[in-house]
Amino acid sequence: MNERTPDTHTVHGAIALANRAPSVHNTQPWHWLLGDESIHLLADRTRRLPATDPDGRDLLLSCGAALHHLRVALGALGWRAIVHRLPNPGDPDHLAAVEFAPKTPSTEDITLAGAISRRRTDRRRFSSWPVPDGHLDLMVRRAGTAGALLVPVTESLTRRQLTRAIDQAAGIQQDDPAYAAETRTPS
Repeated sequence: MNERTPDTHTVHGAIALANRAPSVHNTQPWHWLLGDESIHLLADRTRRLPATDPDGRDLLLSCGAALHHLRVALGALGWRAIVHRLPNPGDPDHLAAVEFAPKTPSTEDITLAGAISRRRTDRRRFSSWPVPDGHLDLMVRRAGTAGALLVPVTESLTRRQLTRAIDQAAGIQQDDPAYAAETRTPS
C-alpha cells in the first residue's frame, strides 16, 4: 500500500471492527477480500438462514452493517471510505468495493468507532419511556447521511398496528420447527 492507501495494520484493524457488526443470529454472513488499493465486501450465502431469512434480506442488512462499521472504523483511523456498491454486475454477491482517501478524523468519527466495541444485542422489549427530544431527528439525519431512509413511527394507531404485526410474525416464527432449529444451532 502507499500514501493513498492505508497500511496493512490499519486495514486489518478496520476489518476487525467491521466484523463486530450485528448480523442475523450472529451469522456474520460476509467475507472480505483485500485488493492492492481496495477492500471488497462479499456476501457469504453459505451462512444464510433459510427459515429465518428465506429471501436473504437479513443477510444483506447484516452485510450493510459490516460495511457501515468498516466506513466508521476507517474514518476514525484517518481514511475516508469511497464505496462502490454492487461494483460487478456479473457477481451479485460482490456487494461493495471500498477505496480510500486520506482524511483527518473528527471527534465524531472517533466516538462512533469507539462505540463499536461496546455494542451489545438486547432482545428485551423496548420500554414505554419516551425517546428524548432530538433523538429521532438525529437518527433520521444520520440514516440519510449513510444513504438510508429512517421513518419514525410516532402515531399511536400506527405503532399499535406495527406492534401487532411484529407480535404475529414472532408467533409464526416460534411455531416453525426449522426456525427453532436455526436459533439453537451455534454460529
